[in-house]
Amino acid sequence: MILIVGGNSQGKAAYARELAAKEYKESGVEIPIVDGMTDSWEDAGKGGCLLNFHGFVRQVMDAKADPDRFTEALCQVETEKSRQPEIVTMDEVGCGIVPLDKRERDYREAVGRAGQILAAHADTVYRMICGVPVQIK
Repeated sequence: MILIVGGNSQGKAAYARELAAKEYKESGVEIPIVDGMTDSWEDAGKGGCLLNFHGFVRQVMDAKADPDRFTEALCQVETEKSRQPEIVTMDEVGCGIVPLDKRERDYREAVGRAGQILAAHADTVYRMICGVPVQIK
């Protein structure tokens, strides 16, 4: 798995799509793209390229499910119905002012934990800054 993290609008999605296109060119296998801002969190199990993972975390929390379990389950061994993601992008939401709203603080914490889980399972981790990927793992 490749994890791409960084601030909002730093080029994570464009880089993930570039990596997915490169993989398609090399292997001939198209990587499905699922977006946490527009697609359902149940679709994340399709594997492929998961954009905006922080959006899936929000959806999971809104459904009163456990985002840690959700993230761990995605990183586990593949089954007939579920595939591990190949590429994941996620906004870094832990920087800046701590939200006053408890729900937003809980969301921020959940995204941070999800990032730690994903990074632990990832073979490669990039941090995107101004559209430049910097490999940190």
